[in-house]
Amino acid sequence: MLHALYKEVRIPLCIVLPALLACAALFSIYALNPTPIDRYNTGSDGSYWQSMDYLDTGQHMPSFLPNRFVTGSGFILTVVELERVFGSREVSWLLLNSVFYVGMGLCFYALAAAVLKDARAAFFSTLLIAFNYAAVVYGPYYAADASGWFFYIATLYCSFRFYASGEHKWLWAAAALVGIGGVFKEYALCGGIAVACSIVFAQRGQWFKKLALLFGAGAVCAGPFLLANLWTWHVFQYTYLNWWAYNQTQQSTFPDSRLDEYIKVLGGIYNVAWFLFLPGLYLLWQRRRNIMSDVSLSFILIVALSSLPVLVWPPFQRVFFITAPTFVLVAGLFFARVRRYWLLVPWFAAYVLCAYLMDSYILKAVNIGPLLHVLLAGH
Repeated sequence: MLHALYKEVRIPLCIVLPALLACAALFSIYALNPTPIDRYNTGSDGSYWQSMDYLDTGQHMPSFLPNRFVTGSGFILTVVELERVFGSREVSWLLLNSVFYVGMGLCFYALAAAVLKDARAAFFSTLLIAFNYAAVVYGPYYAADASGWFFYIATLYCSFRFYASGEHKWLWAAAALVGIGGVFKEYALCGGIAVACSIVFAQRGQWFKKLALLFGAGAVCAGPFLLANLWTWHVFQYTYLNWWAYNQTQQSTFPDSRLDEYIKVLGGIYNVAWFLFLPGLYLLWQRRRNIMSDVSLSFILIVALSSLPVLVWPPFQRVFFITAPTFVLVAGLFFARVRRYWLLVPWFAAYVLCAYLMDSYILKAVNIGPLLHVLLAGH
């Protein structure tokens, strides 16, 4: 009787997952209370705010840095237009990022279900993405990161569909997502690597066709981003190269090397999930001989390749979230083998707690910098 009752009240995942993601976004806003600070200096959200003011008034302060026009002109324009509808820039900003956060989770579930071919493993994998420290802190937040993550993961899904089926509609959908996403947040451009790899590996032995597709898809992927840079050069004499150089000099906080920072950043954003990733990595290693013949395994490597551009940037948690799809898909190989999913509950509970308590408590209480310095220096 209880089993029959359970079957009657069971709610479809297509309702549960969007509701869960929406609740996570609302809870993150409530618990972490993001505020658009530093509006009129060159801080992260401050430069966004000033860029939106420029679109509204055509005026800017002498210290204005037009970096957000080369990294997120589409995002800025969208927030400004939504502000005219809702009457509040803050509400419009958080609403837009919450939509992107939910969309990111849904796209990743579709990707994980297609790659892992296991609905439950895909669901648990999506939880790892949605409740990652970087996702909950910098997703429903006054920045543009959630938009880049959404377009990047949506691109990965369409790239996989093209890679697995060879249907060109998925290729052009992936390229369009990169093109649009590239003017929302540059993370989306990483998806262009997945698009290119999918063409190279999917169209075996057809070199002329590969080159034609690479050229066409490349134009669609890079065109909007290049046009945005041409506009900022015309108006401000500023391009993405200026922003990249600024980050390498003004935002570099690593006196010796970045290795210790990589360890701290990756340890922080994945924390206890490493114990879920390592079994998946072992399973991937066991199946290494089948990687090139297995569509799912080879695509995980393509996803990994697409995340490599983060290494040219200073290690920030929100930037390194681009590595999360690779990390989680590998962990998903382990989830697909698990039969007693209740055993994962303690790990997920600890993972969620770490995400929400990281800034307030954990990072203040734990300082592994001196230990890493001793270990890496060989003393």
